[in-house]
Amino acid sequence: MKQNKIHNWQKEHNMRVAAFHKEHAQKIERGENGKGLLAKSENFVFNLGKTRLNIVELHKKHVSERGENGEGFIARFDRYILKIVKGLLK
Repeated sequence: MKQNKIHNWQKEHNMRVAAFHKEHAQKIERGENGKGLLAKSENFVFNLGKTRLNIVELHKKHVSERGENGEGFIARFDRYILKIVKGLLK
């Protein structure tokens, strides 16, 4: 199948869109997104996703899914929370 080459203006547009999204994400992270309802909801969703990713990264370091960190209540609870968070991220 023949693949058509993307026009130069389309490549420039894609670069501008990528730069905009990167800058917009940085503004959301810094809290400079605005005070409106849409801005607040963007901040909420962004921070919620960021928090969930941080939780997964922290748990990967010290919680073993195979039970190597013990069989006590806290170890089982940590594995349970890790399983829930992984299910939410799918």
